[in-house]
Amino acid sequence: MPNIKPVAIVDDDKAVLSALSSLLRSFGYAVLTFASAEAFLAQANLSGICCLITDVQMPGGMNGLELQAALAAQAISLPVILMSGLIDETLRTRAYASGAVAFMQKPVDSDSLMACIDPLCGD
Repeated sequence: MPNIKPVAIVDDDKAVLSALSSLLRSFGYAVLTFASAEAFLAQANLSGICCLITDVQMPGGMNGLELQAALAAQAISLPVILMSGLIDETLRTRAYASGAVAFMQKPVDSDSLMACIDPLCGD
């Protein structure tokens, strides 16, 4: 049985939030969803989250790489999985250089995502 600490998902697309949330819940994970990086950072207890899945491009606010940098600046150690509909090597390199544990293309492959999350959040 997975750990009771929730997985957080940040994406401005409600359909992505719903689909990923349903997938993770089907594997027994608790899930917290946020429509923006700013809403996620306003969460009271970030230390209670086992990992963060975030979109890279979120118009109108902080993007996923900026969110990852904000966590690092606050000394919040949280595994980050970045995802994007547009994949280029420069973006992938920046993501890993900033400390991402994975960089996935949307739509995210469920087996690959679970293979990444299980070691981070499972028992």
